[in-house]
Amino acid sequence: MEILDILKSPRIRALEDMIIGYMEYGKISSDTIEELGIAKMRKYLIDKKLVENCKEELREYILYFDKLLKKEVKKIEKKCKETWKDIVNDDVFLGEKDLDVRGKISLGCEYPTLHPLQDDDRQSLWDMLVDESFSNNHAYVEAYNSTNNYYNKIRRKRQEPDPLWKEYMEISPEDEFIESLNLSGSFFILYKNSFLAITDLIYVRTFETEIKIIEEPNIGSPYITI
Repeated sequence: MEILDILKSPRIRALEDMIIGYMEYGKISSDTIEELGIAKMRKYLIDKKLVENCKEELREYILYFDKLLKKEVKKIEKKCKETWKDIVNDDVFLGEKDLDVRGKISLGCEYPTLHPLQDDDRQSLWDMLVDESFSNNHAYVEAYNSTNNYYNKIRRKRQEPDPLWKEYMEISPEDEFIESLNLSGSFFILYKNSFLAITDLIYVRTFETEIKIIEEPNIGSPYITI
């Protein structure tokens, strides 16, 4: 069974048609889609079939995507560091306020052109998969530099997966396969914290990035996006 055959299976397409119908016609809210578990069920079915039937083909795709993602993470970390330095070295900044410079990498709003399914309704499905209004859908990676006067130190932090995840989650064959590839923490974050199935990730070739500058982040100050 090939990847395209799996993606065209009646059960998966039925779930996708249901999601697309809800998204295009606004019959229910995003919260209801989460409550029904439609997006998670789609991801589960796709990934289960992929790992059962297409491991070798998947391996190269995943490793290549992870390579691209790691490059993007390094770029945004460098940009955060440079932006942070520019601010704290400026005479206007007196070091009296806490400061966060946060970088964000997302998959963009355009449906991947390399995806083997290119039906007219795929963009609507993609809009849901990368929609951050869903409380359990975090289709992005973060990194930031910050100054925290309370602790009197500088923090340089990259979003990382919880090292204890194996202790409180049931490990599926899909998780074991992903773990065996020794991928970056950034890939793991995207995969585990979003509605994105493996095939939603591996055909992405470009990313969208943004940097937010936040003064006094601990008191909920407004931020500047650059």
